[in-house]
Amino acid sequence: MASLGNLMVLKLHYILCLRPEDVEILGAIPSLLFLVLIIAGGTNGRITVHGRNGFRSLKYLDLNIFRCGTALEFQVGSMPKLEHVKLALPVHKRECLNGASDLGIQHLSALSKVEVKLEVNCMRSSSNYNPTEDKKDDTVRWVASAINSAIMTLPNRPTIRFETRRIDHCERFECVSSLP
Repeated sequence: MASLGNLMVLKLHYILCLRPEDVEILGAIPSLLFLVLIIAGGTNGRITVHGRNGFRSLKYLDLNIFRCGTALEFQVGSMPKLEHVKLALPVHKRECLNGASDLGIQHLSALSKVEVKLEVNCMRSSSNYNPTEDKKDDTVRWVASAINSAIMTLPNRPTIRFETRRIDHCERFECVSSLP
């Protein structure tokens, strides 16, 4: 870890399983400002960023979860300097997010910009499509509304942009901890 002390930008693509200890290791990099992660999922269907995990300098996070079945949760005190978060999440059905909805975005107190790409079964073609008002897809409306409501509680009123991307099938991913 000492050799990573000056690392400011880190991009990790196509990680199969992000374990809690991986989150701890990444969070312990003291000068990390910019982090891009493209992952299949988290151990036991969860990725949790605790307030004690570090990420004390991080300003930009781009997290793409490309398989169904992982709940993402930012807890109180996590990523205290994060200004811009970009998330890509599969939301074909509620099980894709393993029960999570607002993701704990309300705990990211320094946010000024939020971008959320929802991966769905069917594409919405309207240029003024608002996923919080989607009458055809309850899951998309549920997730988008929860994220939007969480963001509205933040003091600096970050901007939010939703985008949808069509994918043809839902692939569930299970990464199980081998520890008892």
